[in-house]
Amino acid sequence: MYKSPKGTIDLKPNSIQSQLTPTPIFYPHPQCHPKHTFTCIPYSQALRVIRNCSEENTSHHLSELNKQFIRRGYSSHVVKEQIHNAQQLSRDDLLTYKQKENNTRVPLVITYSPILYSI
Repeated sequence: MYKSPKGTIDLKPNSIQSQLTPTPIFYPHPQCHPKHTFTCIPYSQALRVIRNCSEENTSHHLSELNKQFIRRGYSSHVVKEQIHNAQQLSRDDLLTYKQKENNTRVPLVITYSPILYSI
């Protein structure tokens, strides 16, 4: 969704649609979350862009995504690496439905704290 100078909202086909908000809604980087959280978020958002955009729009939206993550305090190196990892997958593979296996595991839910590394 793009707001034109006339104030109208333009929906572009084969493009990422999002709500007009003052800031992107990604976790700011310095939070009390496990380290892998901050590598998974750019990777999953890059997969979303590759899956939802046509191939001619993908590079533009990935560069915009990169800028948004850097503005939110993410490491430029980590964001670029995760976008590169996502680009290694083909769009056709991402659009193919995958059968899920039944999960019989019992989840272990605990409160995360950085102190747990030293325990």
